Amino acid sequence: MQGLHRLAVLGISVVLALLAAPSADAAMFGGEVIDGPSPDIVSVGGLDVSRDGTGGVAYVRRDGGVEHAFVSRLVDGAFAAPERIDGAVAEPAAAPVIAAGDGGRLVAAWVGGATLYASVRPSAASGWSAPQALGAPAAAPAVDLGVNGHAYVVWVADGDVRAARLERGATQLTPAPAPLDLDPARTASDPDVAVSGDGLSLIAWTETGADGAPRVIGQRLSSLEPLRPPIELSAEPFEGRGGGAADTPDVDIEEDSSFGWVAYRQTFADGQRGLARRLRGSRFEPPVGIDGQTFPAEAIGAPQIAVNGSGSGLSAVGRASGVVFSSRLHRDVFGPAIRLDAAPSPFGAEPRAVFGEGEAGFVTWPGADTQLRGREVDEGAAQAEVAVTNAALGPVDVGAGLLASAARSLDAAVVAVQGTGPERRLVAGMLDRPPGFFQGLSSTNWRRASEPLRWSAPLNLWGAVRYEVEVDGRVVGRSTTDRWRPRGVRDGQHRWRVVATDRRGQRSATASRVLRLDGNAPRASIDVSRSGAAVTVRVRGGDGRGSGVASTRISFGDGSSVRARTARHVYRRGTYTIRVRVEDRVGNARTVSRRISVR
Repeated sequence: MQGLHRLAVLGISVVLALLAAPSADAAMFGGEVIDGPSPDIVSVGGLDVSRDGTGGVAYVRRDGGVEHAFVSRLVDGAFAAPERIDGAVAEPAAAPVIAAGDGGRLVAAWVGGATLYASVRPSAASGWSAPQALGAPAAAPAVDLGVNGHAYVVWVADGDVRAARLERGATQLTPAPAPLDLDPARTASDPDVAVSGDGLSLIAWTETGADGAPRVIGQRLSSLEPLRPPIELSAEPFEGRGGGAADTPDVDIEEDSSFGWVAYRQTFADGQRGLARRLRGSRFEPPVGIDGQTFPAEAIGAPQIAVNGSGSGLSAVGRASGVVFSSRLHRDVFGPAIRLDAAPSPFGAEPRAVFGEGEAGFVTWPGADTQLRGREVDEGAAQAEVAVTNAALGPVDVGAGLLASAARSLDAAVVAVQGTGPERRLVAGMLDRPPGFFQGLSSTNWRRASEPLRWSAPLNLWGAVRYEVEVDGRVVGRSTTDRWRPRGVRDGQHRWRVVATDRRGQRSATASRVLRLDGNAPRASIDVSRSGAAVTVRVRGGDGRGSGVASTRISFGDGSSVRARTARHVYRRGTYTIRVRVEDRVGNARTVSRRISVR
């Protein structure tokens, strides 16, 4: 699915549970400028956000009057300064696409002149690999990068669908030796690709049938070898109607390559429907409707589908009347379609959908006011509609592209071109969740002030988190790590909590916990009474607001000692130093002494 990240299943169930249930609703931050203002910004071509929140957007911008391919990387929740990636290619660039992997790994492809080029930016690299020519003539590239590090690029060359594969850790792609078409003699177009966790790819495209009408074709590749002959997905009847013309395939796949989805638009005698077919093992199951319509049906735009690694997902379909519908996919079954828009839009036929690793997704679309709108969809219910763009930056150029992609936590980016003339900008709306659930880890037992308070780190993929430590409702310290020493807090019992703030000012807090603090040694003094050679030692004092006295040791100065607060001892003649060590429950200790002479 071009521009939408394929989200991965985490192997450890405890971690997955934490990621699947964000602790607070996300907020939309619209109008974050990636590039511009500049009349040289042309169009956006590709966007991808990896599981860990890194990613990038690929777009076309004029440089010296010539259109070239640029990328802005997504790092710590913000888009970095643009980088031109086709510097060695003089021909004008078009149709740039991009795929992202964890750690900042990126794969981009674009058409320069009539040639398809690709470039890779490894995770630890400071730049891009030299552009690699994959073939000519070329058009309509798509790219995806799986969680295991393998990537596929697909494109159209002379009416045929071609593919190339990038191995894990490599920077050079290997093209497939032959086209993927069902019939190479017929014209293919509009390919899309998704890569599973085990490195296999699911590819779909449009190919003309014997009657000259478009059909949707599906294929799976292992490495660059087809697992079976290509199959026409749009041929199977739907609701008693024979298959007709079909186009605009959108592909997504689970981490197990045996399960994937292809969504497409199919035309019937009494309307158009948005359909989807699930890949299960080696075959595709019958088509299901994902557009919320019945026959007769109105015309629709290109259907969108987004699934996560475990198979939950979301569809989005815009109708010609300007309304947008979405269906939740749960346990491999689509629920009832829900209308998302508050008001119809002449631009609403092209929504974009993303889905997180839990049970929530997000759909965005151009509203009637030429601003982007969006809604989060969670377990079948749509949240309140939000503004994705800032109207002060001008109208969204719908024809210049609209893309969306999300990380595993459903932190999502929506990218479009906004404004006209010299005020054109490449902008992002950032759906950003506040720091996730976290908790204090320090014991509620008495503790020294020199011991740091500790807490777990909240899930927050986009940028560093700042912490404020509150004691008895007052901020007493700040930290950028997961600990803080409570110096300056008086001894005694308190309540403490930690407030985490992300880069956009969103906050979350731990629950309040008891803090018992003891930073001072106990008080102690010695009383001595004598009767001849017999000496009685009494220790006076205590720990006041602290943890309490744990032990008292009296050392008589002649090599003998006892643990007690009062003790009688018989000396021989001489001079001795009595020492008393009093220690509280957290290890604070005080030693006092008294010198005596025995005659």
